[in-house]
Amino acid sequence: NSPKKNWLRDDDPYFPCTAFGDKYQRGCWLNQAARIFQMYQGDIKKTAQACESIGNNLYVEWCFDNLARQLHPLAENNLDRVFEMCAQLEDKWREGCIIVNAGAYYSVGGRQEGITICKRLTDGAKSFCYERIIGQIMNDTITGDIKKEMCNLLETPFSARCTSILGQVI
Repeated sequence: NSPKKNWLRDDDPYFPCTAFGDKYQRGCWLNQAARIFQMYQGDIKKTAQACESIGNNLYVEWCFDNLARQLHPLAENNLDRVFEMCAQLEDKWREGCIIVNAGAYYSVGGRQEGITICKRLTDGAKSFCYERIIGQIMNDTITGDIKKEMCNLLETPFSARCTSILGQVI
């Protein structure tokens, strides 16, 4: 006799988020795409469609953030694969997916890979990407000298901004 698992439903991609109160919505939707992705056997487009159909714009954003984070390990350290997988999303989500992956690379020890992803983006997205990376550099547990080295790896004018913020933090 196996225990009943009523915290998931095979016919409802939004459960259990729909059963939780407001207090838990952010945490739930920031993880729900993993369940949706699993339900749709790793189909990025179907998962994206499910996220898009949630109905609450904030929940949709959180769902897409989680979908992007699901793609990170699937890229298997192949940065081209990040761009290929994120390209399966609609235009309005594509660059955000790539930026989330840049941050994911940085946070799990792929600092240079995160920066390389930012360098490959268009100007508008590049700015958002570097802001994310700069924030991660500032919060990183590495020494101030290594943080300065990381800042120097960024493109102009982002390297100067990073160094300036670092000077205020140290």
